[in-house]
Amino acid sequence: MRSSTKLIAFALVSVASAARAEVSQPTAIIDRPRTLPDGEFEGSISLGTGRVASTTATGTTFSDATGLDLGIGYGFSRRFEGRLGYGIGVDPSTAKGPLGFAIAYNLARGRLSAAFDAGVGYDFRSEHGLPLTLGFEMQGKIGERGALFTPGQQLSIGTSGDNPIGLDLPIGLGYQANFHFWVDVQTKIAHLGLAHDSTLVFGADFIPLQFDAIYAISNAFDLGLGFEDDFKNAGNSYGFTGFARLFL
Repeated sequence: MRSSTKLIAFALVSVASAARAEVSQPTAIIDRPRTLPDGEFEGSISLGTGRVASTTATGTTFSDATGLDLGIGYGFSRRFEGRLGYGIGVDPSTAKGPLGFAIAYNLARGRLSAAFDAGVGYDFRSEHGLPLTLGFEMQGKIGERGALFTPGQQLSIGTSGDNPIGLDLPIGLGYQANFHFWVDVQTKIAHLGLAHDSTLVFGADFIPLQFDAIYAISNAFDLGLGFEDDFKNAGNSYGFTGFARLFL
């Protein structure tokens, strides 16, 4: 078992080292652009487990679930990228899941970086369209190691049911501890219900927090862990995530 583990670890590091020569992005997460460089490919896999909330006309129910997300991305130019993702249910087991497509256009690089993003998709399990999302990904450096950022996809336009429309105000604070290790915490200041949706304010209605830790083995390979929960009702709905990203 130990020999197999060492072999797998060696293979992953070897792949990352081999890809390094072909990848133009920096190793440090804080210095990476908002979109993939021209001609760069990204493949990702993440395993998430936790307690999820389901809201229906009769109320909200909670259940345990584990899922696997697969994603690919490609930089079509220095500014434009496209991404495709699909989710598979592990427990309960189901091959049907959400298929999402997203694009992003880089607007600025440097100490203040920004990109416009848009996404849409379809959930084959519920047989409903996923919301259309629009937003801006932005990051501003604080010194050389800190960063204030927003992850994008702020505006959500429903494509099924009552077609709810909502606007999130997400914000995050990140820290590049060293050349390879990045940590961040994210939250939402508010969720504004614009049509057929409810308004939620941080502190009064919810306290959503997400914690991430990413270790960049090289500029071509990342490993990460994440945890999120609504600390207003801690333990009712939460999630743990582990992921890997390879750039070629």
